[in-house]
Amino acid sequence: MVSAPLLIDENMANVTYKMCRNLAYAPAHNAPPFNCFPDRVAQIQNKGIRFFKTSYKADFDLDFNLAFGYDGNIKMFVDGQAVFTDEKARNPIIPASHLLKQHWKKGIHEIVIAQAMNYGCTWGVSLALECAPKLRDKLPQEIVD
Repeated sequence: MVSAPLLIDENMANVTYKMCRNLAYAPAHNAPPFNCFPDRVAQIQNKGIRFFKTSYKADFDLDFNLAFGYDGNIKMFVDGQAVFTDEKARNPIIPASHLLKQHWKKGIHEIVIAQAMNYGCTWGVSLALECAPKLRDKLPQEIVD
């Protein structure tokens, strides 16, 4: 899901998890592995932030990596906690160019990615879960709303 634009300064240091809570969300344009802004071209006059969000159900405690790529400054939150920020991102999106180690306990987990719109120059993000081949059947499954 992707949020409506939040027309604020694009400084990721000022972006908080609470900002994503009361926004309208709609399906992102998905062409796996990419999730893109549906109205990127219409935003060429605007600076601001959009939020991508998704949730996963983990049936097991598991160590794995978040494998992601992006083409605009981002801040990532997992279960409401900031876990990654990049203020120097540029095109193109390179899927799985970044790996972030995770340990999730059994249960529901939320990922939120705040991304700067950069006057319509930002396309979106890629996100996948990565683990050893013998553990793939234990990976958390995305919850589709």
